[in-house]
Amino acid sequence: MKLLLIALIAFLQITITQAATLNVPSVPPTCDYPCVLGWSSTSDWSTGTVTGGGGGGGGSGRQLQSSTINYFVNCATGNDTTGNGTSVNPWATPTKAYDYHHSLWDMAGGQKVNVNLVGNCTGTYAMSGRQIGQKRSEDFMFIANGAGSSCNPGAITVSSPAPGAGTVPMAWIALDGAEFALRCMTIQAPYAGGFGIVIVRGVIKGGDLWFGPTGGSFVTAAGPTSQFTTIGSLTPLSNSNPNIMFVAEDYAFLTFPFPVTVSGCPSVGTATVQVDIGGIQDWTGGSFSGCVGGKRYNSLSGGKLFTGGSGGPNFFPGTSAGFTDSISYYQ
Repeated sequence: MKLLLIALIAFLQITITQAATLNVPSVPPTCDYPCVLGWSSTSDWSTGTVTGGGGGGGGSGRQLQSSTINYFVNCATGNDTTGNGTSVNPWATPTKAYDYHHSLWDMAGGQKVNVNLVGNCTGTYAMSGRQIGQKRSEDFMFIANGAGSSCNPGAITVSSPAPGAGTVPMAWIALDGAEFALRCMTIQAPYAGGFGIVIVRGVIKGGDLWFGPTGGSFVTAAGPTSQFTTIGSLTPLSNSNPNIMFVAEDYAFLTFPFPVTVSGCPSVGTATVQVDIGGIQDWTGGSFSGCVGGKRYNSLSGGKLFTGGSGGPNFFPGTSAGFTDSISYYQ
């Protein structure tokens, strides 16, 4: 699994680019729905055409963000070339919103961005590089349009594309320092070896997420600076049937302070969770409940699984015992 991810990420790093010239809407948009988490309902936009300085810091035309910004993405009707990210003229991909903001705005250490997804999306959405001035991962959030303090994750589905020649189906990817949050959506990769969320040298936080049919894993993080943390509940659906639900390898770190509750009784091919090559998962304070068919866990090659001492060997759902090798850890 690790070699497959490394090959794909190397390809993505070559192909991901960021536009230098950005078309900014002439009329500042407003928040078109009840803004979430008590954030400001105003948007801070400029007018005209701005020549950005690329994804790196500084550069001609960069601006300091002073309030919450709301972007809109409609994968069915939006356009990354002619769109401007407003509700009436949305972009077509989440990646466009991330790259646009990365090239133009400095987040001033605490400002927030909501990227509102209008309708379902099918594609591989890779974010690269941390937003300038970003304070927390959840300050840049992809969220179902119209979601408030509570939401229906079944209203929006983000799915990986079908595999092509030499490619692996993946939906969301964080690369090279990218940090963002996902909230109020269903994520799936319904193909053999498909990945819902992949993290390589980045951070993703997720909450109020459902996981649909997925061939590989819901979440896979690889590398010592790769992290996934829950900021709300997660629900594997009855038809999800992944190979492994959650994977941390090569010293990656996954934390689950919020409950994971299985709907129905999906099966896993290898195990419900797995850590290997020094990967860590910490479930202290969280819970994992429901029915899963298959092995409960694997802790391999120096991996570490922490349950907070709750539930003993049966903390993770499954129908067969988990496994810990002689150089790994389970508590």
